[in-house]
Amino acid sequence: MAGAFGKWWAFSSRAGVSFESEVWADLHSLQEDSRRGSSFSSIRLKLVPGADVHALIQRCADDPRINLQAKTESEYYKEQSGIAANLRVLGLLVAGIMASLPFLLP
Repeated sequence: MAGAFGKWWAFSSRAGVSFESEVWADLHSLQEDSRRGSSFSSIRLKLVPGADVHALIQRCADDPRINLQAKTESEYYKEQSGIAANLRVLGLLVAGIMASLPFLLP
C-alpha cells in the first residue's frame, strides 16, 4: 500500500496478539508524511529470548539523548487497567446519579 506521498508502507494484522495491526515504514519518511517532526507516540520492541529487559530499560533511562519511559508490556497493561478501574468508578457514579434523577425531580 502506498503512503500518503507515494512512499511504500506495509500494513499487517494478526489476530490474537497484543497489537492487532502494525505499520512497517521508513521512520523518517513516516515522520515527514505525518508532519510529526522527530517525535514518537509509542514504539514497541521485541527482544530476542534471554535478553535482559531491565538492562535495556536502565540503558534508556541513563541516556540523556533518549526521552523515553521504557516499560515492559505487563507493566504497561497494569497501568492501563488502573486507569480503566478509575473510569469504571466514575461511570458507576454517573449512572447512579442518572438513575436517581427520576426520584429527585418533581
